[in-house]
Amino acid sequence: MTTISKRIAAAMAAFLTTASFAQAQEVTLRIAHPYADNHYLSEHGIKIWAEDVMRRTDGAVAFEYFPAGQLGKAQVSLLETGLADISFLVPSQEVDKMPLSSVLELPGYIQSACAGADRFNAIARPGGELDRQELAPLGVRLLYTNMLPPYVIMTKANPVRSPEDMVGLKLRANGVAIGETMRGLEAVPLPISSAEIFESISRGTIDGAFFPWAAITPYSLEEEIRYITQGVSLGGAASLVSISEESWQGLSPEIQTAMLKASEVAQENLCTWLDDNVAATRAKMTGDFGIELIDLSPEDAAAWYEKVAGVADNWVARMGTLGLDGAAVIAAFDAAGGT
Repeated sequence: MTTISKRIAAAMAAFLTTASFAQAQEVTLRIAHPYADNHYLSEHGIKIWAEDVMRRTDGAVAFEYFPAGQLGKAQVSLLETGLADISFLVPSQEVDKMPLSSVLELPGYIQSACAGADRFNAIARPGGELDRQELAPLGVRLLYTNMLPPYVIMTKANPVRSPEDMVGLKLRANGVAIGETMRGLEAVPLPISSAEIFESISRGTIDGAFFPWAAITPYSLEEEIRYITQGVSLGGAASLVSISEESWQGLSPEIQTAMLKASEVAQENLCTWLDDNVAATRAKMTGDFGIELIDLSPEDAAAWYEKVAGVADNWVARMGTLGLDGAAVIAAFDAAGGT
């Protein structure tokens, strides 16, 4: 157990029973998100953040915690209505309100959790192009990004070694841009919740899933999948740990500074864990469960990227129909650089 994990364990009782906090409290904020309390985005991210904020403010800030969609599934609405102060905004689940945020799903951009989060933050934090066009108008402010490493292709009966092997495959693939990518590869993307993937594969409703490494064992997918294809960045996902602008403006400058510093700590802890988890999960899948890992070479990947070369243009056109400047967001994403 790492040092910071030991501190988290010691602080969790206070974190989850906020009524017992010291009289030094100045403000109590409500945190809501759609994931289980023990989800890795919670354990390695938001709990780290909350504990660090409490430490930096000497207990002046307390939190009430509502995981697993306890306050509702529409996370943007929770912030807009004031039911929550802080939440995880999931672009693939809020496509009507956050279409531009799906830029992070485009192929070729995200190569790792840490580099991807840094790149996305550059356009999504106050002053960035995505903030200007989408987040600020929603009345929300990004604290940090739960960026996942690139998704991999997981299948039960159909090994995927080339783009041609994707033709006709029914895959769980949530997200606006991810759907475009799957269609570009002539696969059939189906929007299925994470909790339904296991049963959908077991029943043959889908052939597999486009999904992150870290989520395999939490959803017991190692019991159903037999092949995993990696080596090409076809997209991924993130959730945006955000605070309503109204709640933010009600905080003192000292608390705001503490939150921003805690955001750096939490994001670094989470993205490092996620990137390290890839190798650990890969070894477990091949060693313990006999799953075949199909590792594409850079030369192999080039053929895949050629097949999805038009996805970004299609995405920009789709944003244009909504009156949004997708090209400006992509340009800003490009300028942010990083791999």
